[in-house]
Amino acid sequence: EGGGARPPILRGGWSRSSRQTSQRANSRGRPLGRLRRPQLDAISGASAGCLVSIFLHPVDTIKVLVQTELAAGSGSRNLTQICKQLLSKSGGPRRLYLGLAANLASSIPISAIYTSSYEAAKHGLAKLSCSRSNADGEGCPPPPDSWVGHCLAGATASLCTSFVYTPSECVKNRVQAGLHPSSLSALYHVVTKEGPLTLYRAWPAVVLRNVPQSVVKFFAYEQLKLLVSRQTGRNPTTGEMLAIGGLAGASGALFSTPFDVVKTRMQTQVGRGSQMSLGRTMGSLVAREGVSGLYRGLAPRIFIYLSQGAIFFTAYEILKSGLYKLDEGRSGRGEDQGGHQEETRG
Repeated sequence: EGGGARPPILRGGWSRSSRQTSQRANSRGRPLGRLRRPQLDAISGASAGCLVSIFLHPVDTIKVLVQTELAAGSGSRNLTQICKQLLSKSGGPRRLYLGLAANLASSIPISAIYTSSYEAAKHGLAKLSCSRSNADGEGCPPPPDSWVGHCLAGATASLCTSFVYTPSECVKNRVQAGLHPSSLSALYHVVTKEGPLTLYRAWPAVVLRNVPQSVVKFFAYEQLKLLVSRQTGRNPTTGEMLAIGGLAGASGALFSTPFDVVKTRMQTQVGRGSQMSLGRTMGSLVAREGVSGLYRGLAPRIFIYLSQGAIFFTAYEILKSGLYKLDEGRSGRGEDQGGHQEETRG
């Protein structure tokens, strides 16, 4: 992880292989620029998301128990006491991994949708901006400092994933809070006893949490990458990427914690009679616990998203760079062979 190690080429700029690809494409009458492969973005994001879920699920379980009204069945939300009870009375360390199945089953499609929709929105907005300054929109790489485009793309990604994320998070939170022994039993209970729409009851809170969080996170992530590149004259190293991803993730989590608490409360309200709307849940929480209640679980949540940002963004960039290089290598060999055959026939 030393300063001399070079990370993958980031999508904001053009690498040597990207220029070679664009030159080959231009020689055959195609648009300049690196060809985007949505399937590669999705595969990279899904793999990175799965890795994050495995490493950080125990911390997420602790965060849920701190935020929920059940608090591990003891009525205490003290972080230290909850950790002791989890390890000594509630099934031991295995208790920390309750809900992991639902988390893994959802993290793969969610992360795939998240990264592919972000890249699609980012490059679509860049192309739109480019076409305004260039009649045919060709020969214009995505502007690396287009922070407005990064923010809008982050918001778009959160909206796209919210329809899959909300029901899976409802199931996961109920298992983590100890309301059901498994993800399947939690899903069955919610659908049969409370109705399928209960899975989406916290959707407004999810959107109000995830959209600002993604806007802040991607703004910080892209701008920090650009800052390092401008200061050093090179792409960030792997160690710098870990720091950039961690800072971006933590900054997004800090701004969105109140809605995360409200979302968790709404998703762990059992029974039709106890279910409250977003406004009523927030009002009840503030009335009973004060404004500080909106920041329950802040410490584990900051740790989660700092670690998540570091792991996810670094793994995503490494995987994406490797997949794109393999794809470009195959495309280049195919084009070179095709050109050689044309010259031979000529």
